[in-house]
Amino acid sequence: MKHILFLVIGIFLLLVAFFYEPLYALFPGLFEPIYQVIKDIGADIFYITGAFALIIGVFSWLPTWTSLLLFIVLGVAGGYYLMDKNVSLKIDTQKIL
Repeated sequence: MKHILFLVIGIFLLLVAFFYEPLYALFPGLFEPIYQVIKDIGADIFYITGAFALIIGVFSWLPTWTSLLLFIVLGVAGGYYLMDKNVSLKIDTQKIL
């Protein structure tokens, strides 16, 4: 049951991140707080948390050995993908990547 909840939360966060402006235009009273948060901090946090929630939902649904293997494959593939890009990740002044 926990994996279904993570999948639902991930889908919801990604839908809000993709469609926050049309949703705000349709329901301004309901989506005003979400719209202000996205305008203040950006939609990237919704994309990242939605993707993490989907990953957790899928990994908790799979058997342990399959999820571990998939995690390693995705990590290596992501590393090779980001290796050729000019990507830098830093928190405050500390550079991580």
